[in-house]
Amino acid sequence: MYIRYFTNDYTDRLYEINAKCAQASSIVGKNIEGQWVGFVLRPLTLSTSAESEWLAEYWYVDRDVNVQGTQGDYGYAPDIKFDCSFKKGWNLVYVNYVRGKYGESVVVVYSTQKPSNLTFGWFWYQY
Repeated sequence: MYIRYFTNDYTDRLYEINAKCAQASSIVGKNIEGQWVGFVLRPLTLSTSAESEWLAEYWYVDRDVNVQGTQGDYGYAPDIKFDCSFKKGWNLVYVNYVRGKYGESVVVVYSTQKPSNLTFGWFWYQY
């Protein structure tokens, strides 16, 4: 499993608690032919917009913490909104991507609230 560690600690301003976080966005490995394969959580229905896409990831936090607010503009990408209420352990996080002005995928929302119109399932891929 690929796990990305965040370099920043998240702070719950109400309780002044720093929380460490790790992210598992997909499960990857090599098949018997030596090719990289993996699984990712995606909506079971296709997005109605070519400009926006949802994925789901698992995040681990070392304590209960709320991460809410907006991360500022870098000049080339939209602001990133956080709306997450984490419990200690593994949490399911829904991630919304949009197309950037150069065609790249840019994250605009991280939320622990499942989008009401979507159902997620595991999808296999090879690269």
